[in-house]
Amino acid sequence: PTQTVTIQELVSGWDLGYRSLTSEKEIQFTTHVDDNLPSLQIDERKFQQAVGNIIDNAVKFTPRAGRIELRAECRDDCISIVVDDSGPGIPLNEREKVFERFYQANEGSGRSDGFGLGLAITARVAAAHGGRVAVEESPLGGARFVLMFPVTTIG
Repeated sequence: PTQTVTIQELVSGWDLGYRSLTSEKEIQFTTHVDDNLPSLQIDERKFQQAVGNIIDNAVKFTPRAGRIELRAECRDDCISIVVDDSGPGIPLNEREKVFERFYQANEGSGRSDGFGLGLAITARVAAAHGGRVAVEESPLGGARFVLMFPVTTIG
C-alpha cells in the first residue's frame, strides 16, 4: 500500500522519534529539509523502518556528545535522504557487505546486539521503491548513508 507523504512530515517524524534517545546520549541531532521538495508515493511504514534502521545504527555507534545530521535534499535529479554521524565509520572494504543479511561490521563497533538485518532490510525497501542506498565516509568522521529515489517515486 502506498501513501502520498511529504518529506517534511517524514523528517519531522524521525526528529521527534529520536530526539529523546539522542538527548540521553548527549548526541547533537539536527535535521534539515531543502525547500520545495515534492511528496513521495511510498509504503510509509516500510519507508519509516528503512530510514529508522540507519538512524538506529547512527545512534548506536555515535559516541556520547557526538553528532548526527539528517537531511533531505535534491541531488542529481533524485530525492536523497542523508544520515551523517560522527561514529567510527565503516571501513572501505566492508561498505558493500553491510547491506548483506546477517553481516555485522566489527571494527571499532563494540557491538554485542543485533542480527545484522537492519541495513539489508533498508536496501530491499529502497529497491522496492525504485531507489538505492549507499554508504560512504561522512564529513563528520563517521558513516554517511544516502538513500536516493528517482523522480518516478515522487508524487
